Amino acid sequence: MTTALLLETLEGFGMTPNLNKGKTELLLALRGNGARKCKQALFGPQSSGTLPIMCEPGVKHISVVGQYQHLGGLIHHAGDHRMEMRKRVALANTAFNAHRRTIYQNPDIPFKKRTELFQTLILSKLVYGSESWVLHTIKAKEYLHASVMRLYRRLCDCKPRNSVLWPRREPLRARSQQHNI
Repeated sequence: MTTALLLETLEGFGMTPNLNKGKTELLLALRGNGARKCKQALFGPQSSGTLPIMCEPGVKHISVVGQYQHLGGLIHHAGDHRMEMRKRVALANTAFNAHRRTIYQNPDIPFKKRTELFQTLILSKLVYGSESWVLHTIKAKEYLHASVMRLYRRLCDCKPRNSVLWPRREPLRARSQQHNI
């Protein structure tokens, strides 16, 4: 009903919403009695993957999805942010790899400058949209923490065989001027 009202209002102002898949999609978080049956009807093998919306001029169909890409962030119907975290970690690693030798592990650039560049160019990619993440499990929090620490180790060029820096976090934090997350 709300969706139909929104579509009619837009058309009343001469706008035609793009209802194609990937442009306008419904993300439903179904809960309570009958949720399983409703999910089967919307996402099951016999479903069309769309929800019919009754409007004044006729029926319109909008895609129903379990996750949605919005402004570069992945929103999941259950509020699970593991896929988004993995994607952000991969983006940060890719960005680091692109300039690893020329910037981040270049001894000719002062370490303080490399750290500033790292925090600006790499960590910003990792934490983009993280203010909406809910870390439901300790495993998710540990994954994020381990990913950040791995990136800092790469910045400091710490090898696993370097027993002074690898097992303990404090020397690495002090060297990179890192803050707790």
